[in-house]
Amino acid sequence: AIAGSTSGTMAQLAKSIYEVGSNSRFTTEELTKATTILAQAGYSAEDISKLLGSVNSLATATGTDLKTSVDLLTSSMSLWTSQTSDAARMVDALVVAVNTSKAEISSIQKGMQYAGAAASQMGMSFNETVAAMSAVTNAGLKMPSCIISYNEINAVGAFPTAKITGFSSFAARSILTVARV
Repeated sequence: AIAGSTSGTMAQLAKSIYEVGSNSRFTTEELTKATTILAQAGYSAEDISKLLGSVNSLATATGTDLKTSVDLLTSSMSLWTSQTSDAARMVDALVVAVNTSKAEISSIQKGMQYAGAAASQMGMSFNETVAAMSAVTNAGLKMPSCIISYNEINAVGAFPTAKITGFSSFAARSILTVARV
């Protein structure tokens, strides 16, 4: 009822839950709770079926829970006015950022809360924003205690044509790795 679904779309959603659950570390009950959160975020049953695999992949690959994955992915999709078809690409960028830097998914989530809207409004892509957060973390600054300022976002947003000061070459490579995803 939350997703405004018919019996047919609910049957498809149930099928999606079981399909994702068959290859997941999460139970079907946990996946069902994730679908409820997705529905509360305004997604239709059809969209939820498309998003559930990405949410599961993000949670599994970063060692987080489904709720955190749903919250980060749906907030990010909203900030960058992304479609469900963009979810897998966004998850890939987040997974690369977490697995190739010192950033944790919780710090990226906090960073998105503080800087995501500004980055999106300034024309930075999602990948560039995640890469910047990874670079900031690799430079030794902690999220969320380090709120990315306008100048830091702008400097990284100009990357790679402008020189970024204060970042190590490892951080710059991190930006390139995530931005390429």
